[in-house]
Amino acid sequence: MNKKKRFLYAGFDDSNHLGQTEGEVIVGIFSTKREDRLNQRFPKRRDHQKVKELLQKSWRDFRFTIILEEELKRTPYNLPLVMPFLLEDYLSSIREKAYPSELTLGFDGELKEREKLILERDLKPIETANIFNFTGKTKRHCPLPVYMADVHANYLFRTLTVERALSHRKYVPISSRELLERKKLFE
Repeated sequence: MNKKKRFLYAGFDDSNHLGQTEGEVIVGIFSTKREDRLNQRFPKRRDHQKVKELLQKSWRDFRFTIILEEELKRTPYNLPLVMPFLLEDYLSSIREKAYPSELTLGFDGELKEREKLILERDLKPIETANIFNFTGKTKRHCPLPVYMADVHANYLFRTLTVERALSHRKYVPISSRELLERKKLFE
């Protein structure tokens, strides 16, 4: 029997404040639309309204968290540190029939080779997993979920208080213990 492939494309970014304020907002944007995996050119100026409209589509969703711990919010590897928690929360919200057999992850920012290896190990249960990162000039020539994660992380950071963020329906709580335990993989 020919099993139908299910695709999931996800983009991740943080608010780029590296602990300069209360917390670091990290966003994952998820899409099942195949076209969303293609690189596109985006303007330098963030268009929050456009991203809000794009998130209204049934094939797109998002999750976010906030890192408040001093020793964690200043690390350069926040995205690979948090990604599995956001992905797991998203996957637990979809029907089992829609579980992806192919996953493409895009990260806004640098990923070291060791970080990619850790992420690949995290994604073993999925048949095919591809990991890409976008830096420098490629940050504005990337898949739509990566661009959306950049814009939405900035938007949430600027508009939500920590109290409102913690009660938001898309907020994913991650315990300090879990984060500190996972941090050991990156050291």
